[in-house]
Amino acid sequence: MTLITSPPFKKPRRSDPCFCGSQLKFKSCCGDLSENRRIPHGIDIIEKFLTADECSELVKVADGSPKYWLDVEVDDSTTGEKAQLKNKKIRNTRGVRLGKHAKLFEDHFWRAWTQTVPDTVGKTIEHYEPFEMLCYSAGGFYVTHGDAERYSPEKKLWERTFDRDLSMLFYINDNFTGGQLHFPNFDYAYQPKAGDLVIFPSDHRYIHQAQPVISGRRYALVSWAAVKGGPRSFSQAREGVIFTDDKPVVAVAPADAKKVSWLNRVKNKILGNPDNPDNPDNNNSSR
Repeated sequence: MTLITSPPFKKPRRSDPCFCGSQLKFKSCCGDLSENRRIPHGIDIIEKFLTADECSELVKVADGSPKYWLDVEVDDSTTGEKAQLKNKKIRNTRGVRLGKHAKLFEDHFWRAWTQTVPDTVGKTIEHYEPFEMLCYSAGGFYVTHGDAERYSPEKKLWERTFDRDLSMLFYINDNFTGGQLHFPNFDYAYQPKAGDLVIFPSDHRYIHQAQPVISGRRYALVSWAAVKGGPRSFSQAREGVIFTDDKPVVAVAPADAKKVSWLNRVKNKILGNPDNPDNPDNNNSSR
């Protein structure tokens, strides 16, 4: 295992050239603060990917499903190792156990990753991770974080600890206040709308946060994907990922991880020994 590293992204100053290569100043491009600003380069919002009826059906399922508090990865001061703990100062978020209803949601992710995303970003998806459903009640939030990389203070570099190239968020409701998806490097905040699909690169340029929900309940569904030919820190894919070459026999959410489809279990056994140190599932990394 050799983690891919990259130097910290330096947020452009207002009068600097924009990082996207447009030749415009940052303040007039991806850093534009006007009311009708353009969406920053790399962030794609597909409006009404889901219909109102589909959203309504999915919300009913989510409302009736059990919830559980999600962990975050922290440094254990006694051992120096990573640990999975519940820390509501970092992440005040619950997961949703969908059980047999997961198939309703997984079909939408299959369509998004295999059809919509390639058409939008011009890249082919090799595999993607089973989705997680998140529930933010009033006061719920998740501090600024990256989806694929972790900063190493010792090396002063970002390390790619997950082989993720793209992040995806579905929103199935918008009857709440607060809860914006905020990208601090671009001073950009998106107010979720029911049915919208949001795609952005998983690297640290696109660190983001779920801002506190003021009232109501905010649902979000998240998944991550690796593109064909993309960089890899690990020689093997994570156990349970869904390869786009074959539609999975059974679609499941991570809350039902023990029920990962037979097809994907066989694929991972064929691809390599799960005890191999290069297997990313042997690394304690959070999502």
